[in-house]
Amino acid sequence: MPPKTVTCNICNKEVMKSTTLAYKDGRACREHEGVEENSKLLQQKQKEDLNRSINKRYSKDKPKEYVSLEKRMNVCWKCGCEGTPLQEYYFQCSVAIEKMRITGANFNFFEFPQQIKSFLPKDCKVPLIIMSIENRKDILKKFRFKDEAMVQFSNMIQVCPTCLKVLGLEKQFEEDTKRRNVKLDFNTAFILGTLLQPDLEKIAIDQLYEESLESQVKSSKGE
Repeated sequence: MPPKTVTCNICNKEVMKSTTLAYKDGRACREHEGVEENSKLLQQKQKEDLNRSINKRYSKDKPKEYVSLEKRMNVCWKCGCEGTPLQEYYFQCSVAIEKMRITGANFNFFEFPQQIKSFLPKDCKVPLIIMSIENRKDILKKFRFKDEAMVQFSNMIQVCPTCLKVLGLEKQFEEDTKRRNVKLDFNTAFILGTLLQPDLEKIAIDQLYEESLESQVKSSKGE
């Protein structure tokens, strides 16, 4: 069987295919200037296109990472930052104070809020405030479009402290909080604190242990 021949795109001669390389929309003799370089570039492009196609197919077939409903819901409806419901945040602040006591941290009255925040779990550092906005439809204009329907349907907002300030609702929140909160006398507050202390201590110890393990893992990886 005779060897296969092709027409060179540059010199237009009929030559054996084995002496040519892919060039533009056909083939050309190897010895022509630029043919070999063009062939290498073409092979590289084909390789990149193949890898891109494989990665695209892989990412399409790869199951999406599961995100719990709790995590999806615990976000600020305005800026989208992740946070913790206010009640849980206050509870974690109590746990943080217990962690400070266990570790022997120095309590500084002027820096106390910052000290507490440094002892909070990393996913509990932003409180989320829920408020009614009944008769305040103007608030809707200040929300991202994708969350507008949620706000309009529920007549409620869920925002971080920064966005609460941006919306100009800080004063209303303070007034609502004062109106809702039941005043506790000192004796009742002391009894409640005493009853909760063992649970707070256990949670604090667990958190400190987990944070210590996480720190050791990071150190071993050189992070």
